[in-house]
Amino acid sequence: MLAAVVGGLTVVQPSPAMAGDCAKPRCGGVVRNASSRMVQIANCWSGSPNVYVGTKPPCATVFSQNLPKAYYFLNKNQSSTSLGKRYYDVDAFRAEAGCYTKLQENGSSWAYDRRGKDHYWVKISSDRKDVVITSVTC
Repeated sequence: MLAAVVGGLTVVQPSPAMAGDCAKPRCGGVVRNASSRMVQIANCWSGSPNVYVGTKPPCATVFSQNLPKAYYFLNKNQSSTSLGKRYYDVDAFRAEAGCYTKLQENGSSWAYDRRGKDHYWVKISSDRKDVVITSVTC
């Protein structure tokens, strides 16, 4: 956590939260799947860099909807908040191997081209809280 005193007020910049620390929906990173394919998400992230290439992030020890340090999936038209408290704060999403993934983040559009490449996990940081996966073409 980073804190600074500005004009007599203490301004606190929170560090990325672990999903298990979130008590209510939308208290952290949210991913919504508007594509026609499943999308994988993780409720943990450890260290740098902000991306990881592979099947799951190193912090994820289990495929689970109900445990910390886990990764799971979103079906079409599903939001991460619907998965319960462990996914109220999502820390990463995966651009699928062999696919072209389009998304929107806080009003900006992005794409990850993983055709001919491995899975690509992207960390959700404090400035990238609302992610909508708009399409996944494989």
